[in-house]
Amino acid sequence: MLLDDQLFSLLLGAISEHRLPPGTRLPEETLSKIFKVSRERMRKVLLRLSETRCVQLTPNVGARVAAPTLQEVEDLFQTRLLIETETVKLAAQKWTEPQMHALRAHLQEEEQARVQHNLPEQVRLTGLFHIKIAEMAGNAFLTRFITELVWHTALAVSLYGLSRTSECTELEHQDLLDAIQNRNVQEAIDIMREHLEHVQEGLGDEPRTFEKVNLQEVLAPLVAQFQAHELQN
Repeated sequence: MLLDDQLFSLLLGAISEHRLPPGTRLPEETLSKIFKVSRERMRKVLLRLSETRCVQLTPNVGARVAAPTLQEVEDLFQTRLLIETETVKLAAQKWTEPQMHALRAHLQEEEQARVQHNLPEQVRLTGLFHIKIAEMAGNAFLTRFITELVWHTALAVSLYGLSRTSECTELEHQDLLDAIQNRNVQEAIDIMREHLEHVQEGLGDEPRTFEKVNLQEVLAPLVAQFQAHELQN
């Protein structure tokens, strides 16, 4: 992986795992100093992040983590319902034994993160589950599109909160995987629809407020990862 790709992935991960909450300012100069890269390089990474719409770039203001409106959240889940109910149908028809084995192991990782109360890891694994279902469908375009939808869902959950417990989500993931493994297409579609509706219903109606983030502190573990990757290259 190229170094700029690594930097892009690390920052996107920090956003989707709720380490950098919606509205957080991402000053180009500050980030370049934290990661010890040029401002030009950081500018390119922030531009790429803005293309995912997880970061908003405003002229003369700079970059900040995007904060989706309620209408955008409604549009997001409407899109996910349309796309993922069809995707899970393909997954139920096309899954392979190695894929199923990997997803069973993935569910165990979700459970471990829940038991350890590791929220960033729970968020990451929950989203990754849906991406892996898309990979089962065998369509690269679907996988890429659902990956972006997962990123935006993480932002919505961060901003509006989620009242439903992680245990409910994991049980629904288990039921969904069982239906896929049994090649029960209609059951898989129904579970996916109910699951996404439950997530949306669990979101609050008002955006949450967040304390100002200390970028140096929050990004310190990512800096270590980036520097280790840089040494390898």
